[in-house]
Amino acid sequence: MARLPQPGGDAGNWGEILNEYLSQVHNTDGTLSRLLFSHQT
Repeated sequence: MARLPQPGGDAGNWGEILNEYLSQVHNTDGTLSRLLFSHQT
């Protein structure tokens, strides 16, 4: 499961962890994923 990087920790892996977290809700071009939006009627 993706998580946010820990301040003061995750030395050397901070960017990779953050990118994994952000990729859960963003497309590769930076736009929001359509999976994020759902509507119920």
